[in-house]
Amino acid sequence: TGVNPNQPGILAVKCPACPHPGINIPSNWYLDQQKLWLYKVFFGLDANFCLTRFNVSSEERDPGLNKGRAYMVDDHVLQQFIATFQGHWPPEKSDCSDHDAIKLANRRGDHNLATTGLALSSCARHDTIHAQSGVDLRLGEE
Repeated sequence: TGVNPNQPGILAVKCPACPHPGINIPSNWYLDQQKLWLYKVFFGLDANFCLTRFNVSSEERDPGLNKGRAYMVDDHVLQQFIATFQGHWPPEKSDCSDHDAIKLANRRGDHNLATTGLALSSCARHDTIHAQSGVDLRLGEE
């Protein structure tokens, strides 16, 4: 039968030192209340608001190589997810007078850019990227 090569995140390398039930820890790890501390995963989250990528002519002429099968979430899936929350929250205004990250997150006028930033999750203990944790940011945190 094999592995389905189209499964999201299938091409990402999992952190070899983090706990993976049935691989490097017992499948019933949650039953041992005395060792629960051993099985914790530590997530680190970060974003870069200076990373930019220009628009491509078309997806057919310049396709992405992994389509969500490694570290980045498939863009079409992400846009559908974001659309379900469109308009649910009003835009937040910061009261910081001169905070660079806020200014970069709220910038406008990047019409020829497909991406104005990147956010992802990593293993905070072992410095590896989690599968399906990277997302392209458009106009900061929107």
